[in-house]
Amino acid sequence: FYEYEGDTIELEIHVDKSHGLLYEECVKIAHNFTLPPGRGTVTAKIAKENHGLRAAWFDCWSPQSDTEHAIIVEDDLELAPTWFSWLRKAWLSYRHREDVAGITLSRQFLMF
Repeated sequence: FYEYEGDTIELEIHVDKSHGLLYEECVKIAHNFTLPPGRGTVTAKIAKENHGLRAAWFDCWSPQSDTEHAIIVEDDLELAPTWFSWLRKAWLSYRHREDVAGITLSRQFLMF
């Protein structure tokens, strides 16, 4: 998913406390996940108690500057190989618009 030679990402894997069957395996994967050398960092953040989905989303990221971007991916999503390139182009295309609050990789639809 790296488009240019110097592309790097800072990956945080957040695991909420659970008593499910695969919790320990999920924690192990989070701790052992790596990126290719020189392409960024991986930090596993394992919650000591269950926070729930709402708190997980609202507490997972706080931008440190106006030029920082984040993507939040739930465990039931699979990213296309071109996700990074698409988001980079979308950010560059819409970054100066005041009427855009965010960009999604998911298809939008209305639920009634």
